[in-house]
Order: sequence, then C-alpha cells, then structure tokens
Amino acid sequence: FTVSDGTTALSGQVGLVGVTATFVPDGPLAPGVVYTGRVTRDVADVVGNTLVADQVWTFTTRSARDRTPPRVI
Repeated sequence: FTVSDGTTALSGQVGLVGVTATFVPDGPLAPGVVYTGRVTRDVADVVGNTLVADQVWTFTTRSARDRTPPRVI
C-alpha cells in the first residue's frame, strides 16, 4: 500500500481493520497536489488469494490548507 505525489512515496503507517486498510501520512499533505494510491497485487487474503492486478487511484488535495477544526459528534 503506497501513496505518492507522482515521484516520491510518502512515509506513513498502514492500518488494517477487518477488510478496510487505511494510510496515515507522517505529515500533512501538500495543497493542490495530485496523489496516487496503490495496493499491489502482492496483497493476499487470509487463504492466500491475491489481487488480479494492482489497484490504483488518484486524488487531489484542496488548493489551500483546511484549517477548520474537526467537529466532535
């Protein structure tokens, strides 16, 4: 599981709860940047089934940093 800014992989921690994997970067993401996430086909489930192909997606961060404090629900 990697997240990169196109050329450089971000450092961070990958967590897994059930079937949901999360990536938490070690620092804030830069504003206005396209990032690429990738889960490689080397990932296997508990019985050894792997992905047929890498799963790749992109996302773009907002152009300005969001300084809005989170809401507590």
